Amino acid sequence: MWKKLLILSLSITLVFCIAPSMTPVDAGGRSIPINWRVAGSIVDVKTTGDPVDQNLIRLKAVGAPGHADLTVVGYAGDPVDPPMEGCDIEIPFVQDEFVAVFTDLSMLFARLMDGGDSYVCINFLSGTTFKFDMEIIGGTGRFDGATGYFTATGVGIGQYFEGPLSAESGRFIGTIEFD
Repeated sequence: MWKKLLILSLSITLVFCIAPSMTPVDAGGRSIPINWRVAGSIVDVKTTGDPVDQNLIRLKAVGAPGHADLTVVGYAGDPVDPPMEGCDIEIPFVQDEFVAVFTDLSMLFARLMDGGDSYVCINFLSGTTFKFDMEIIGGTGRFDGATGYFTATGVGIGQYFEGPLSAESGRFIGTIEFD
């Protein structure tokens, strides 16, 4: 009998103490770290010259807050002249739409934050760096009703083909905040 009571009390402890901390959506203002290693492809889908006006980015992400498939449609502005220090080409992003699909089929939706600082810096010798300020606009599953913001920064070294396809790998680091 005491074994059954011990198992019951452990089960109740797990349900009420541990399970709530595993759920990322929380109206109490919790922050969830993003620490993804990413790899995937970038396809130029609409170009009018150099640089690309619009691209489709498909990435696999491993790490926190979970393994996910990322899809981003990016809309680039005109190159900044002169570019910031360390950049051969600096491309501001004027609009991005982001979907993360997690292994449990939860989804997180975001778009480029108005007034945010979002750009890609291309250095022909050392690779690419990026920064995106994103606004969370919802989700499904674990992210149902999510709002907030995150900033992603990182680096990627690309292998470029002669056509509109490139392969990238790098890091995606930031924080998701829940209002």
